[in-house]
Amino acid sequence: SPKDVTKKDKTNFNLLVLALAIVGCVPTTLYFYFTTGKSVDSAWWPILAFFASIIVFTIIIVIGWFYRNLVHFKVNK
Repeated sequence: SPKDVTKKDKTNFNLLVLALAIVGCVPTTLYFYFTTGKSVDSAWWPILAFFASIIVFTIIIVIGWFYRNLVHFKVNK
C-alpha cells in the first residue's frame, strides 16, 4: 500500500474502484438476462450472470490496484 498518502485519500480511491466494480457488473447481468433469460435455457441466466460478474468484478479490482500502486499513488521503494 502507498505510504506517503493519507488514509482518507486511499480509502476514497478504494471506494471509487469498488463502486466502479459493482457498477461494471450491471451491464454483464443485463446482457445475460436479455440473451439467455429469454431463451430455452432461461433457468441458467442467473448462474451465468453471477460467474461473469465475478470475472468482471475481479478484473476491475485488479486494474484499480495496478493504477493505484503504479500510477496514481506511486509506490516508493
